[in-house]
Amino acid sequence: MSGNASNQFGSAQTIDVHSLGQFEFCPRAGIIAVERNEEKPESDGFTFPNLSFTPSFDFEQLKAQYHETQKQLIGSGALAVAYALVLMAMGTVFGNSKWFYWLVEIPIIYYVVLRVQMFGKLLKDFDSHESAKPRKIEDGSRFVFEVNWWELVKAGYEIIEPAKHYYSSSLGLVGLPFRVLTASSRIPVIKSYSSKHQLSSSQRLRLAAYAELISSSEGSECNWGVVIFNDTKKGFAVPIESTDRRKVARCLREFRELIASVRQGHESPKTSPNSCTRCPLNRPRTYREGVTETVLDGRKLPAFLPDGAKSHCDCGDRFRWTPPQFAFEKKD
Repeated sequence: MSGNASNQFGSAQTIDVHSLGQFEFCPRAGIIAVERNEEKPESDGFTFPNLSFTPSFDFEQLKAQYHETQKQLIGSGALAVAYALVLMAMGTVFGNSKWFYWLVEIPIIYYVVLRVQMFGKLLKDFDSHESAKPRKIEDGSRFVFEVNWWELVKAGYEIIEPAKHYYSSSLGLVGLPFRVLTASSRIPVIKSYSSKHQLSSSQRLRLAAYAELISSSEGSECNWGVVIFNDTKKGFAVPIESTDRRKVARCLREFRELIASVRQGHESPKTSPNSCTRCPLNRPRTYREGVTETVLDGRKLPAFLPDGAKSHCDCGDRFRWTPPQFAFEKKD
C-alpha cells in the first residue's frame, strides 16, 4: 500500500494495485512495497531526453519528439564536424601542445550519439505506427492474444489518462492504471518494463484488480485488460474472467493476513528462488554508510553484510538473509 494512496483514502487496510501485484510476484516483495511508503502508478517512467529514452505513447507527442530530436541531431552533428575541421586546420590533430582542445569534442560526440540512439527509437516507432492496422478487442473472443499499441490507437478507442485514483471502499483497493481505453466498455492498460515479453500472473492480477476498481467506481463493464511492454509497445489483450476477479478478493485477504502477521513479528514470508532471479530488490549495491541504506516505513535499516560482504540489497536488508543468486562482494 503506497503512502500517498493510503493517506489519501485514509485507511490502514487500503492496498494499492502495485503492491498487490508485487505480493503475487513474491510475498516478500509485497511487504517491501507496502513498507516502501511511496506511490507506484502505472505511469510513464522516463523524462525526455534520457539514456533510457522511450518514445511517447501519444502520436502527436511522438511527432513532436521526432522533429525536435531531428533538429538536435542535425545541429549537434554539424557542430561536431565544424569543430573537428577547425582543429585540423590549426594543425592540432598532429601536435601534442594543444591536445586538450580535442577534449571539447568528446561531450559533443557523446551528445550526437545519444541523439542518434533516440532518433533510431523514434523512427522505429514511426514505422510501427505507419504499418499498424486498426484492431478492436472483440468481446466475443475469450482468449489472450498479442496486440500492438498503435493498432489500438488506430482502432478508434478514446484513450484516457486517468487524473485520479480509482478507489473501492468495499475491496479496500486503490490504483491508477497507465491508460483506460473507452468504447462500449472500459479496458485498463498497464505498462511493463520487463525484458521478458511474457504475460505473468502478477500482470494478470493487476489487470483484474483494475477491472474491479473501474467497475466499482464507474459501474462500467470491464471484461478486458491490456499489458504493453515499454520498449516495444507490443503486448497482450487479456480477458478478465470471474476466476480472475475471485483471485483479486482472495489475494487481498491473504495479503492483509500476511501484513498483520509480519507487523506482529511472526515468521518472515516465504519466497521463491524463481522470483529472486528476476527481482530488482536483490540487486547488489556497494555499501556506503549514510547513503545506500534501505529506507522502509520512513526509517533506515541496517545494511545486511554477512561474512565480510561489502554489498547489500533491499530484500537482504529487510529480511536479514542472502537472496539466491545474490553476488556479494567481499571486503579486501
